[in-house]
Amino acid sequence: MSQSFFFLFSILLALAGLPVAISAQQAPFPVPSGLKDAVDFWKQVFTRYGFGDVILFDPLDPVTIYRVLRVSESEQGRALVSKERARVATEYDLVDDDMRLRSQRGAKEQFREGLRISGRYISQMQKIFRDEGLPVQLAYLPLVESSFNVRARSDAGAVGMWHLFPRPARNLCASTTR
Repeated sequence: MSQSFFFLFSILLALAGLPVAISAQQAPFPVPSGLKDAVDFWKQVFTRYGFGDVILFDPLDPVTIYRVLRVSESEQGRALVSKERARVATEYDLVDDDMRLRSQRGAKEQFREGLRISGRYISQMQKIFRDEGLPVQLAYLPLVESSFNVRARSDAGAVGMWHLFPRPARNLCASTTR
């Protein structure tokens, strides 16, 4: 898991009012200055923008949000996003627009639903992680991976709540049963 996701979990949990399992004497997870802008961007994706919002942004400088479009997930909506991407690329002289211009749908509703569903699993997951000597915060990973959807499937082929890829998951299971 990347450091930025770990920091993002902590921040999202705090925003959602969930316990982050730290004592009063410990400081919350620090956000390195180099990740602050990325964390701020993803906080917006998960808490401010909904599924009807498409954010056109600079992935190398996520503070730069070029446009936020209100569009449906339809052929017409995709055409509008494509047209606006071309307009932004021209307006900002983005020669290599794949490197400097990305789109991201908001996930506020999905995140909220994930928080609701997480109640079914969190305490047992935390117990397992605690028993295995792992950080209990890892139990919140499915919030950003799948919103605790056990039937989730990514475009890249990752499946389930944890968004595991089939072959590595089989290898992991095989190595733990030996």
